Amino acid sequence: KDDNSILRCVKEGAKVGHPMCIEWMGELYRDGYLVQKSTLLADQYFRLATMAGCVAAYYQWGNMYNPRDDYDMYVDRSGGTLLSTQVHRTDYAKAMSIFQEGLKRGCALCPNAIGDMYARGLGVKADINEAAKYFAIAAERKNEVGCLNLALYFYNGWGGERDDELAYKYFIAAETDSFFRS
Repeated sequence: KDDNSILRCVKEGAKVGHPMCIEWMGELYRDGYLVQKSTLLADQYFRLATMAGCVAAYYQWGNMYNPRDDYDMYVDRSGGTLLSTQVHRTDYAKAMSIFQEGLKRGCALCPNAIGDMYARGLGVKADINEAAKYFAIAAERKNEVGCLNLALYFYNGWGGERDDELAYKYFIAAETDSFFRS
C-alpha cells in the first residue's frame, strides 16, 4: 500500500532467501528507488538471485554491464521520471558471459539480449544471422521482444530474401503477448 511496506516486504523476502525478492532488491539498488542507489549492491543482489534460482536475474545482471541508451533508461511508469541510465561500467564480455549462463539456465530474456549484441556489434562482430539464431531461441521461449526482432528479421529480409509468411507468424506471436496489449 505504501513504499515503506513494499520495501519492508521485499527486504524480508530477500533476507529469507526468496529468489524474486533478492532480484527485486537488485532492481531497487540499481535504480535508487526506495534505497540509496548502489550499482555495487545491485550487482551483488543480482548475482545472489541467480544463485537462488531466479533465471530472470541473469538478464538484469547482464544489463548492468551492457549499457545502451535506448533500453538502459529505467522510467517510473506512474510519473514518467527517469530513474537511471547506464547503471554500471561497460564490459561486453562480462555481459555476454552472464547472458550465456542465463541462456543455459532457461531465461527467456537472455537469448534476445545476446541476439541484440550480435545485431548491434556490441562486444562481438556484428552478425545479423547469428543474432537471428538467438532471437529464434527467445521466440521459442515466448519472449515477445524476441518474436518481434525475428519478425523484423524476416520482414526486412536481413538474412537474405524477405519472408512475409514467417514475418507475419512472429508479428502475431509478439502481438498475442500481454506486453503488446497494454
